[in-house]
Amino acid sequence: MDRRTFIQLTGLAGVTALATQSTALSLIQEATNNKKWATPSPHTQSLINRTLKAIEKHNINDLPIGKAIGRISQFYVGTPYKGGTLEGPGEEVCRVELGGLDCVTFFESMLNFARTGRSGLLTSDDFFQNIIFTRYRGGKVDGYSSRLHYTSDWIVDNVKKGVVKDISKELGGKEHTFNLNFMTSHPEYYPGMKGSEKDKMLMIENRMRSHTFHVIPKEDVRSNMKMMQTGDIVCFTTGVEGLDFGHTGLIYVNDDLERRLLHASSDKEKVLIDIRIDEYIESVEKHKGLVVLRPL
Repeated sequence: MDRRTFIQLTGLAGVTALATQSTALSLIQEATNNKKWATPSPHTQSLINRTLKAIEKHNINDLPIGKAIGRISQFYVGTPYKGGTLEGPGEEVCRVELGGLDCVTFFESMLNFARTGRSGLLTSDDFFQNIIFTRYRGGKVDGYSSRLHYTSDWIVDNVKKGVVKDISKELGGKEHTFNLNFMTSHPEYYPGMKGSEKDKMLMIENRMRSHTFHVIPKEDVRSNMKMMQTGDIVCFTTGVEGLDFGHTGLIYVNDDLERRLLHASSDKEKVLIDIRIDEYIESVEKHKGLVVLRPL
């Protein structure tokens, strides 16, 4: 079977829902008018088209969003792992590469395929617009620092936009802050972070240091994982100095009701349904805890 594309610009309830959706639609229309994305490779364009067709053909857009994410993800199991696909020459634009995925571009693409399907707008442009909406601060491409590089920044911005709900506290998460400084301490790894973009990133790091998250301790994941559902986004905190998270993926609940990790693995060099989430986090020393996000 084939693969991908969608977005549903959710909201909360009542007037708040309408306001959130209206804002999202406005930002998406702006992205369309300004064409803030790079032309994809023929292979990626083909994957987008085939995924959108599969979503429509198999009525995946009628599923709850979590199950839709899980179903769409099946199309990409076996896809090679490939990092660095968001970088490129010139000014910042939204880049998408589906022929190779890393842990972030995997969950991001699956989420936005499902959201695009929910919106009923099954075109390539709509998929790109929804990627922009979740990838960039406030849903706008405005330079290198407008991209949500830190996962913690992504979480805060997408909770605010009504894309996901952070359910970590409900799953036993303990209060935690991140001492972010990795990007500005290691600018050699980030070619787009120069001049004023570095200054902007310093301000972002300073702001994020004061934000309190709830992180499920490594040793408590097993006792709390039964509340996790297919399509939940899982973010693994890291012990690396100056960073927040070291890996991301999705929850996949199989027929035996096991909560498996569905992710793009750099070690196994592909997208796969891996071992149970509790077994996985226990097996990786640098992973210290877990944040769980539920798509809305």
